[in-house]
Amino acid sequence: MITATVLGHRPIHYPVSRYWKYDKAIERVLAGIISDQIDMNNIGTVVSNFNVGIDLAACIAAAKCKIDLKGILPYSNMQEDWGRRHQLIFAKALIYSIQSGGLEYNTGRMISEVKIERARSNSLDISDVVICLWRGEPGHVLKWMNYAKVHDKKIINVWDLFVKKSQRYTEEHYHEEAKASADQYNKRKIKYGTGSLFSQL
Repeated sequence: MITATVLGHRPIHYPVSRYWKYDKAIERVLAGIISDQIDMNNIGTVVSNFNVGIDLAACIAAAKCKIDLKGILPYSNMQEDWGRRHQLIFAKALIYSIQSGGLEYNTGRMISEVKIERARSNSLDISDVVICLWRGEPGHVLKWMNYAKVHDKKIINVWDLFVKKSQRYTEEHYHEEAKASADQYNKRKIKYGTGSLFSQL
C-alpha cells in the first residue's frame, strides 16, 4: 500500500471572503478532498505533523477511510494554545495514530524551527505521495514541494479544488443566513409594521 503525507498553507492563508472563516464545515470540505485522494491513489497510510489545517484534516480523513495514521510531531506540547475543538481533534488523532500507524515526537516543550523542519523532512522521506495545498507562490510550502520533487515523490496539489468546493459551500451558507435574516425581518414587519413613524401618520 502507498504512504502519503500532506503539506500546505496554514488556515490564515486560505481564501477569505466576508462570510468565510475556517470553521468545522470548511475543515470537513478539506478532509473530504483528502479522503477522495486516499481512495483514488490506493493510499494505506497517512503521515501527519498534526498542525491545524491540512494536517489535522488528513487525520480526520485517515480515520474516516479507516487506514493507518502515523503521527510525526515537531514537539510534544504543540496544541496548548489552540481552540478547544482542535485540541479535541488533536487528542483523538493521537489515540488513533498510536492504535494504527504509530507516533513519533521530539522531546521537550521548546518550539524550534529545527524540530519543525525535522518532522516535515521525516514525513516526506517515508512517503510515496504528497498531497499539497499550495496556492502557487514562493515560500515555505514550495520549499518542501521542491524537496519532495528531488526525492521523486508524487505531488498532488488540491488548492484549486479546495477553493472551488469551499466557495461553493460558503456561498450556499451565506445565502441560507441571508434568507434566515430576511425571514426574521418579515416576521418583525408583520408584528411592528414598516416604514418610519412619519410614513405611518
